[in-house]
Amino acid sequence: MVALAGWLAAGGAARADEDTPRGRVEALAARVALAVDGRLHGQVELRSAWDDLDGLGWLTSADAGALHLRFHRRGEAEPFAVYALAPWQPLFARPAEEAEPPGPGAPPPAEPAELLGVTAEAMVFKAAQAPVADPAGPALRGEVGALVEAALGLGAVPPAALALPEPLTLEGMRVVSVRRYPHRLCVALELEGGPPPTPEGLVRAMRGPWVLDAALATGRGPARRWLLPPSWAELEPGDAPRPAPAGPAEPVFPGYQPKTSPDTPLDFRPSLAPRFAALPPATSEAVPRLLLALEVARAAALARPGAWVAGNPILGASPREWAPSDEELVEAELGRRLEAALGVAAPEALRRALERAGERRAEIVYRAIEITHADVMGSGRYFYASEPRPRALRLRP
Repeated sequence: MVALAGWLAAGGAARADEDTPRGRVEALAARVALAVDGRLHGQVELRSAWDDLDGLGWLTSADAGALHLRFHRRGEAEPFAVYALAPWQPLFARPAEEAEPPGPGAPPPAEPAELLGVTAEAMVFKAAQAPVADPAGPALRGEVGALVEAALGLGAVPPAALALPEPLTLEGMRVVSVRRYPHRLCVALELEGGPPPTPEGLVRAMRGPWVLDAALATGRGPARRWLLPPSWAELEPGDAPRPAPAGPAEPVFPGYQPKTSPDTPLDFRPSLAPRFAALPPATSEAVPRLLLALEVARAAALARPGAWVAGNPILGASPREWAPSDEELVEAELGRRLEAALGVAAPEALRRALERAGERRAEIVYRAIEITHADVMGSGRYFYASEPRPRALRLRP
């Protein structure tokens, strides 16, 4: 059993229902605990405690703290993985070489912990992980990491690259790149001249319904990094919190609405909607029909392949882009539906369906195509397709 020590073991699950920042973070931790227990029952112990983020290399004047989740192999004192769930709050990461020298016997300053992502309730960090001697350690660490990210919904929606067709300067900074993640706007900046911007200036320039993740290169060593929610506080320790700038902020990207749903072949080529509507559905009962349709589609795609074309980087494209044929997109969609159907099919019902269809293969291969998009400020949204890549599917255990 996974033991979520501290608040959960002491009745914190009930407190997690409270509509407070800490209560919402504790509800996320309970979700993680259930996911890990369901997969690694009896192998892993999860101990949690509220603590500050200084030990993970992030500074703040807010007192919200973070819920640290420490994963231990059962019976071991040292954790093999550490995560932190922090309520939305202003944070500043200073490069380790700029930190104050540690006192005698004190550990060296920590490099900032990796920000895995942001949810509606918390900023999620992963601490630097020490090497493990046990050969099975890396696999267990990777499995726990995948469970944490899945339980928190991280990585479910790919980021959107906001292409900038012309130089954009804000508050004395040049905007190098912008990427929109769920609940986070990630901005790379370069100092154009003059003093570095204040947190107030950053939020005033790019405030929105997100945590602003701003990395500023000053030309003097590693970039400085801020994580700033819509309301902000001064980031020097000891300073009193201050409210967000008064009055509505002028939007940096007026009218911009991020795309939060997965990118699909119909986003890339809407004219295929009638053909897609006629394809077998992604259900276990339709697996034999999907296999037959996939064979026909693969032969058509091989006979009529797509081609490489010149891309326009100004519109968020690579220098070379794959222009798939209709047949390649149909093959990829059938493969996607077959994969979804196999994922929900009961093993015995699937075995009988395959036997009735005379299907004896243990594995089939289709060519998958990934669709992505770039949002170009002042121009629009553009979709792009990857070159078809083989993907194997198991039909039988």
